[in-house]
Amino acid sequence: MRNVGPFILERRRVPSHVGILSVSVLAVVLALGVGAILFYSQGVDPLHAYSTIARRVLLTRRGQMEVVRRTIPLLLCGVGLAVAFRARFWNIGAEGQLLAGAVAATGVALFVPLPNPWHIILMFVAGFAAGAVWGV
Repeated sequence: MRNVGPFILERRRVPSHVGILSVSVLAVVLALGVGAILFYSQGVDPLHAYSTIARRVLLTRRGQMEVVRRTIPLLLCGVGLAVAFRARFWNIGAEGQLLAGAVAATGVALFVPLPNPWHIILMFVAGFAAGAVWGV
């Protein structure tokens, strides 16, 4: 509890579902608004830009697969950061860990001749180890 002028601020034990949903919706609306301002500042109609994005990316199979392909590494970084933060450990190197792991896994894929199942397993191990070393 903290006094701020005539008010007493008290931390909520559990945030409400409505509060979580409203903050998420507000974040999306603000992001779309900022994007619209950026589009407009570059001379592009924001409604046309967003409709093109929806039509060519979100409504086509190839576009959806590209979104998934680009989202997976970001989700993995997010999960890693969430685990670190829950353990009260400050980790700001998620992108570096991702890139170090990607370089190590690619090196194994290109330069280590192994049969297919072992090859994939070694790629995972090399990526994990390189990311861990970078994190340390």
